[in-house]
Amino acid sequence: MLWNKLRFKFAGVNFYKQAVVYGYILDFWCPKAKLAVEVDGPHHASRLASDAQRDDNLKAKGIETLRFKTDDVESMIDRVLEQIREVVKKRKS
Repeated sequence: MLWNKLRFKFAGVNFYKQAVVYGYILDFWCPKAKLAVEVDGPHHASRLASDAQRDDNLKAKGIETLRFKTDDVESMIDRVLEQIREVVKKRKS
């Protein structure tokens, strides 16, 4: 659902799906804004520490990570897209 919104130059930038960046597979990657967007399903509840470490490692490389729960993407897609749009705008300027 999210990919259908991001795939055609969302917010004036390109996103890529399942991109490998610094050895990590990112759900969605925007190189222009140095932004990773992750959609976390229920299995991520047991991976909080490793996800936080991964986010910190990416942050050290200048990459911001936005994380959304699958339920939020499905039920509040407009709010999710607005948050992504705001971060893209901030980071590409």
